[in-house]
Amino acid sequence: MCKSRISLWKPSLLQLSIVCMVGGASNTGLAMSAGAIPPPVVQQLAQEPRLAGQGQMRFLGLRIYDARLWVGPEFDARAFGSYPLALELTYHRTFTGKAIAERSVQEIERQRTLPPDLAQRWT
Repeated sequence: MCKSRISLWKPSLLQLSIVCMVGGASNTGLAMSAGAIPPPVVQQLAQEPRLAGQGQMRFLGLRIYDARLWVGPEFDARAFGSYPLALELTYHRTFTGKAIAERSVQEIERQRTLPPDLAQRWT
């Protein structure tokens, strides 16, 4: 059974880079998903959200999750930190929220040091 988790946030450069590397977000799939319908919570993002990119996370050939990045019509990638985004993750494996949060913190800490209070808050 697939579960979707959607997060609304204003990312830093590091966070967006992680989404692009780990989530595989790209514009190559836009033609196939031009008519993609955003989940209801994405309507909080903007009046007319659009799909900016999508991809899959695979590990050893197993599909872990599908990722879709939603943005508002005014979104400018050159100043992405100034705009809200919605990252939709649809998991194809059974993971607890705690396990997902802990692994996310581990992966971010591979890129940079997180303050302990921030890592604790995220988990």
